[in-house]
Amino acid sequence: MRVNISSTFQCKFSEAVKNVMLPSLLSYIAKPLVFFKPIHPNVFPQQWEEQDYLVRMYLFYFIPFGEQTIRIELLKSKEEGEFILRDNGFGTLIKKWDHWIFIKKIDEKEQTIYTDRVDIEAGILTPFIWVYAFTFYHWRQYRWRKLIRKNFKDLEAKK
Repeated sequence: MRVNISSTFQCKFSEAVKNVMLPSLLSYIAKPLVFFKPIHPNVFPQQWEEQDYLVRMYLFYFIPFGEQTIRIELLKSKEEGEFILRDNGFGTLIKKWDHWIFIKKIDEKEQTIYTDRVDIEAGILTPFIWVYAFTFYHWRQYRWRKLIRKNFKDLEAKK
């Protein structure tokens, strides 16, 4: 099943791209719905690199939700002014979590189109995981907008 959610952000393309590469952004925008505890490596890097990151997930910080591999891939776009990041992840409960992030520049304005697209396979749990993902990605984009309104200051405090 697929979730596909887009928003227009009031920020420069370069700012969106710079910040999406920060693991601290993932922590910020997922809070408090999901907490990711790194297992291997045991700390997140300053910036995402193309590799696998094994994490333990907790819903609302205390409900164990299994382990998940975040598999970061940076893909080349065919269009100038578009950035693509893929997390082709999988885990103990979710066999396929193929998350694509598309960031696209809107002409010369300080606006950016941001899209989260995720394909999910979790056996009989798929419809329930889909509902959760639908909620989660709307929440993520709400947190993005909040962060942008504050000029990313909440994120800078976490560095």
